[in-house]
Amino acid sequence: MNVEIFTLCESATVDDGAVSVHRTKELSPLEGRESVMAELTLVCVLRFFPDEEGHHTMRVRFEDADGQSVFEAQAKPFVIDLQAMKYDSWRFIQKFSFNFELRRGEHRCTLFVDDREKISIPYYVE
Repeated sequence: MNVEIFTLCESATVDDGAVSVHRTKELSPLEGRESVMAELTLVCVLRFFPDEEGHHTMRVRFEDADGQSVFEAQAKPFVIDLQAMKYDSWRFIQKFSFNFELRRGEHRCTLFVDDREKISIPYYVE
């Protein structure tokens, strides 16, 4: 499995396999507040290969700078069946939308597939 895209943004659309990512940026300043509720979209594009066919799960965890969980999405099940699709590989596109409390500082967003960490990206809240 290859991770092709894993990014936070304000919104994203998927049209006929093409992903449009809108407004990637540092997260909004808190403007003097200690925390703020945020609505984020996480775009994840994964490419699977024949030896990876079958049932899988995907989940995402957001952590603060100390590694404490800020938010964790429930695992989403999915199935890769390349023979039915007649492809050598398959791009799996998943949009997650979240609404949770953000606090000032550096954070991480981590993707787990089948309970194994695949990629982690930093994000900063001003």
